[in-house]
Amino acid sequence: MVGWRAYDIAVFGWGARSQDKEKTIWPAFLRGYREIRSLSDIDLQATAYFVAIRHLWIVGIHTANGYDWGFGWMHDRYFDRAIKFLRDWEAEYLKEKSLELDVQ
Repeated sequence: MVGWRAYDIAVFGWGARSQDKEKTIWPAFLRGYREIRSLSDIDLQATAYFVAIRHLWIVGIHTANGYDWGFGWMHDRYFDRAIKFLRDWEAEYLKEKSLELDVQ
């Protein structure tokens, strides 16, 4: 199957971040990955953005399939966690970069 390598790697990063294990297992994953395959800097940079895209995709899958899977578990707490994930991601990857752009 053809796809973006950065997205494939981001799926692992998303899972690690979702379980609050990003800082412990992400570096080890990347080291192991790079022992087998090359990974360009642009792919690595794109990975961060694909983590957010993956999260939005998952929320979309859940809501689109609510009629089949049920809506009972998609309550305020579910959406609060989804939004918190994205806000935390934004604080780490976008706000810092936008501040750097303002300085230049």
